[in-house]
Amino acid sequence: RSAFRPRPVLGILIRRNVPGVQVLHACPYSPAIRGGIRDGDLIAEINGVALPTKEKLVELLTTIRIGTLVTVTAKKVRIRPLPIR
Repeated sequence: RSAFRPRPVLGILIRRNVPGVQVLHACPYSPAIRGGIRDGDLIAEINGVALPTKEKLVELLTTIRIGTLVTVTAKKVRIRPLPIR
């Protein structure tokens, strides 16, 4: 019997070395994109549970069944490209 167990995913890459859960990249066609999450957004809560750290996000996702609809609270942050001269 395989030890592999499918887990729910949002379809995002998380920015490292920043406080909280900031989306580095929302993958095309992912549940995150379909739900309106975009690159740079700060994810504050899922189903009313605060997400102060990336670890808390992972912990919370392990308790959610695949296919379950969730409510995500996010702050929109616009990432501006920085010109290099």
